[in-house]
Amino acid sequence: MGQIQRVLAQAGRRLMLMSLIARGTAVLTVGLALLSLLVVVERSLGLAFPWPVIMYGIGAGCVMTTAVWTWLKRHKGVELARIVDARADLKESLSTALCVADHKDSWSQAAVQSAQERAQRVHVRSALPLEVPRLWPMPIAAAGVLAVLWLAMPNFDLTGMLARKNQETEKKQAIEQAKVEVSEKNEALKKMMERAGLEPDQSDEGSRDPFKLQGATASDIRRSALRKLTDVKDRAEQLKRGLKGKELKALKDSLRQLRQPGPGPLSEFSRDLARGNFSGAQKSLNDLAKKLSDQSLSSDEREQLKKQLQSLKEQMKKAAERSGAIEKALKDAGLDQDAAQQLARDPEALKKALEKMQGLSDEQKQKLMEMAQSQQMMSDQMESLAKTLGEMAEQMDSQAMSSEMMQAIADAGDKLSELEMMAMEMEALDALLDEALRQMSDLAGNPGSGGFSEFQEGDGRDFSMGGGGGGSGRGMGSTAPGEKSAFKTKRVKSPTKTGQGPIIGQRLTYGQQIQGVSTATFDQSVTTAAEAAADAIETMRVDPEYHQAIKHYFGRLKQQAKKKTGESKTDSNKKTKSEADSKDD
Repeated sequence: MGQIQRVLAQAGRRLMLMSLIARGTAVLTVGLALLSLLVVVERSLGLAFPWPVIMYGIGAGCVMTTAVWTWLKRHKGVELARIVDARADLKESLSTALCVADHKDSWSQAAVQSAQERAQRVHVRSALPLEVPRLWPMPIAAAGVLAVLWLAMPNFDLTGMLARKNQETEKKQAIEQAKVEVSEKNEALKKMMERAGLEPDQSDEGSRDPFKLQGATASDIRRSALRKLTDVKDRAEQLKRGLKGKELKALKDSLRQLRQPGPGPLSEFSRDLARGNFSGAQKSLNDLAKKLSDQSLSSDEREQLKKQLQSLKEQMKKAAERSGAIEKALKDAGLDQDAAQQLARDPEALKKALEKMQGLSDEQKQKLMEMAQSQQMMSDQMESLAKTLGEMAEQMDSQAMSSEMMQAIADAGDKLSELEMMAMEMEALDALLDEALRQMSDLAGNPGSGGFSEFQEGDGRDFSMGGGGGGSGRGMGSTAPGEKSAFKTKRVKSPTKTGQGPIIGQRLTYGQQIQGVSTATFDQSVTTAAEAAADAIETMRVDPEYHQAIKHYFGRLKQQAKKKTGESKTDSNKKTKSEADSKDD
């Protein structure tokens, strides 16, 4: 029986392999058909299936189903022997031998012996060749159908579920993008605030932080960031408009009026002061101190330096006493020249005088007080610098570097360092304002990606009340075609009246020529320009060396305007008199 069992074992394995291929073909066809059905359902109903999971699941199911099915339906025993007898043409010798193997009679023994001899001559591969399954075209066709459906079938989304899911996905992406964008901007703004010395406002920050609120949209995040930026901008502008900012502006305006104190070692120092470059002025002062310490200046250069120091001292003293801007503001408020000059130099007296004035609002009084205080602080700074420069000039007669000179230079350096720190604070505030305005422009004008606008698309599932208007409804149809409408035009002349404003247009009209030349426009233009120039001189917007030239220029223009006006009046009187004489005749 050993030879018979060997043949049956080989045949059983070969039949199981052919069965595995055939059943795998059928199961694969069913799996592909199931995938096609799922594609149709997803595209029709607008669902979103987890395709990687589904594909892995169906593939694993096909393998398991094929293996279990093949194992359960495998051929064995007499059934397997009959298949081998039929394929190898053994006349049921193997199946008969299995049936009588336990019998001891001579016929049974002879049948078993004969079956073993035939089994030795059986070639299993030839008797059971591998065959292509009859259903082999089915999985190919099912795969083709699946590919066509996957690539060509559109999303009908009959239930609208896919559109809602896409909308939610877009909202989440917009929220994440807004969070990243706002976080980056907050970091940049925080660094700028640290440089400007502006502390973040902690009041009510946690309660309105959209990062900590449930259901915050991208618009909420950007809107909250805009509120914070607006608050930072307002605080920075308030600091710039404060006393320190006005003091620095008044000081720079006064320093800008400084003239060159003549040639000498202090030329670069005075030039930097006039430009408001306090760090450059301090560097020039340090270089001068080094030259004085090394005694590398000649006697002529020391004499020039002394004259330069005295000139700067006198100019700074005059600048400290100058109070043109506040005097003009007080005169505009109704005070006379003497009272305006007196109050401009005494902030305490100005405060008492403003309390008694009834024609000014509280805001106007506050502005005048701040202007006077900044003017006083500027005067103190200029007087301090003038005093220090005067002390340096007094020590120039000594050839050696005296301790008084060293102390005066150190005091001047301290003053310049203080002014440089003040200028750097204002520059940091300017940079902070620029950064805040840039970020506000980016957030307010960011196209797409969830940036908030005047109206947004409404959500039909949420009936809660909210701010702003709802968006347009979502429809599936196309836009209606446009149609031309009938129209007609009508020319109507608007009734207008000619006033005394400036000329905005001219045209040439043919008619009787009017004798004489009008000087009204020229006289009015000269008066307006002269007033503007006088205002610029009073507010120190024009360099002092140009004051006399400007006054002389506009004085000549006024004389010419008066002369032209007098000639025009004389011609007009003559013409009127001649017309009267002709009527009398």
